[in-house]
Amino acid sequence: MDKSEIIKILQSLDMQQRMARLQKPVDLIRQELITYAHFGYKVNLGLLEAWPQAPEVVFNDLVALGGQEFACQYLPFLCLLNGFDINGVRLYGFHDEGEDSQDIRRILDYLPFPEIYDGYVLMGSTDLDVLIFDKSNHHFEIRDRIGFDYIVGSYPQLDQFLQVLATSIKKSFEDENEDDRE
Repeated sequence: MDKSEIIKILQSLDMQQRMARLQKPVDLIRQELITYAHFGYKVNLGLLEAWPQAPEVVFNDLVALGGQEFACQYLPFLCLLNGFDINGVRLYGFHDEGEDSQDIRRILDYLPFPEIYDGYVLMGSTDLDVLIFDKSNHHFEIRDRIGFDYIVGSYPQLDQFLQVLATSIKKSFEDENEDDRE
C-alpha cells in the first residue's frame, strides 16, 4: 500500500486533525529521544514511515483493544511515533516483530496478573505508575502501579496526556543534569 492510500484512510478517520493536535507533544518527546540517543534511546519511526500491517488491520486491532474512541486517538500517535521508551517512561507501539515486549497488543502476555487490566488498555508505564486508557470513561490515565485505584492524572484527550509525559521526561533529564553539576 503506498503512502497516498494510507493518507486517504487516515483522512477518512479524521486522523490528520488528530495528528496535528499531537504534533507538539510528540515533537517534544522525539527531541528528547534524539538528544539522548547516545545513551541508547531508540527513536522509533511513526507508522506512516513503516506500517507493520495494513492500516485498517492496525486500526481494527486498536478497536479490539479499547474501542473506537481509543483507536481514533491512539492511531494518530502511532502514525507519528510508534511508541517510545525513555528515562523510565514508556508508551507501547504496534510492532510485528514476533514476541516484542513493547507491543501494545502483547504486553499483557508478560504480566503475572493481566486480569487487573480488565476494562482498561495498558498503554505503558513509568518507574512508579502505569499508563492506561479507561474504557468506561474514555480517559487516558496515569495510575499508581501499586495502588491501582489511585489516579495520578486523568485526561480526556491523548494530546493532554502526552504533554504531561513529555514535560515529565524533559524535567527528569533537567533534574539529572542539575544533579551532575552539583
